[in-house]
Amino acid sequence: MSDKFKVAITLLVITILVLLGLFMINKSSKKDQQERIGFIKSGYDYGKGLIINIKPYKGHSIKVKYQVNHVDYSFDGGWDINPKGLQVGDSIKFKYAVTKPQFILTELESEYDEL
Repeated sequence: MSDKFKVAITLLVITILVLLGLFMINKSSKKDQQERIGFIKSGYDYGKGLIINIKPYKGHSIKVKYQVNHVDYSFDGGWDINPKGLQVGDSIKFKYAVTKPQFILTELESEYDEL
């Protein structure tokens, strides 16, 4: 085999492995989100938290600190909409799973109004 052919095969294998890895990460993330929403759908209550960090670029990420039954929690997730223009330091409403309070759905996620 020529060196060019070996290099082409090696690049093809690396590309396939990278794409397969990205696919698996995406699939795992969607599974985790479905699990979180499933727990919330099975029984939820309302609460308020404090926005610690919010990024309106590169994936719309948010970090929220909140307390349920005198236990402190932190949520790192994403958001879809922000009609109120919430920023760091603002309070935010959320729904949490009664059985697992670490699973929340903030008012900035599109699924919040669907429940």
